[in-house]
Amino acid sequence: MLSAAKERSRKVSRALNGKTVSDRGGSVVVGLRAVRALAIATIVAVLFLGVSRIPQGRDRLLWLAEKGRTTDTCAVALVCLGVFDPSKAMASQGGISIDHVFVEWQAEPGRIQSAAREASERGRTLMITIEPWPWWRWEPPAPNRSSLLKDIAAGRYDAELKVMCSEVASVGELVYVRWGHEMEGRTGRYPWAGGDPAAYISAYRYFVDGCRRIAPKALFVWSPMGDRGLELYYPGTEHVDYVGLSLYASEKVERTQFGRTRSGGEMLGERCARVTHYGKPIFLAEVGVAGSVEYMENWFRDLGGTLRSRFPLVSGMIYFNEGEPHQLPEPFDAPDWRLGAKYFSHIKY
Repeated sequence: MLSAAKERSRKVSRALNGKTVSDRGGSVVVGLRAVRALAIATIVAVLFLGVSRIPQGRDRLLWLAEKGRTTDTCAVALVCLGVFDPSKAMASQGGISIDHVFVEWQAEPGRIQSAAREASERGRTLMITIEPWPWWRWEPPAPNRSSLLKDIAAGRYDAELKVMCSEVASVGELVYVRWGHEMEGRTGRYPWAGGDPAAYISAYRYFVDGCRRIAPKALFVWSPMGDRGLELYYPGTEHVDYVGLSLYASEKVERTQFGRTRSGGEMLGERCARVTHYGKPIFLAEVGVAGSVEYMENWFRDLGGTLRSRFPLVSGMIYFNEGEPHQLPEPFDAPDWRLGAKYFSHIKY
């Protein structure tokens, strides 16, 4: 019989781009989008035809057998393709295995169930990023306010945990749960990020332990940005089924910050080097690319070749098919990461 651990096992760092749609004139926008969609469709076909044949090797197969992950689609598949697609541009697109949604844990009940129904209708597995915002999020600053992470570990957000995880359990099948993401980031964007690593670890473990009791079919994705210092926030192998990474690439930012454009493989290599030693399968949980057609083609082409040769632990890539939701520092405007349905039109499995 499998041990409890084995049974559970079954179950401004972002690249930013200033070229928003609003920067372009009307007919130019339409023309560029059309050209970009056609050009990228071709290169993505090459990328994922190649990725689907990634040699995983004996070590990967032995690892999967040992962990009993044969019911986990993205563990036994070579690479899963997913999408965060709030505009539903990819709703009818084939070849996509994962629907990704973001949910604040104070969201109205039924949000996860609704997303699960839509994913099921499309033949996809659901990934949920649960954002643990504090109850005082919209209140003015106050002195001596209690710590969000310490309050979570002390049980003061058990009501939110119970509602979220009960909805996950009600799905009745595998759900990937990504809680408190990008925790090593110091942008000030998230109250759970960039603070006390020990407090984050305690809160993360508390959430996972509680959610596993309610939703035993869930698999948990610990998902840093991929920056230096992420190791301080690692909660330990017992509380992590997948490691997630964020991978955003902008031609404008690359040239501004580095004086050149880094390839997809180079960017992924920097992040993977910080997490592969954990021995966990890896999701590229948020991927976005923006820039000229040539830049995007080259970026994806290189990433495809890199995945084949260097990163067999990468089990899935989930594209962020939406505009950047956050205000960016000068001189960059929020980019539009959307690529359109044609982006995935030639993917084969």
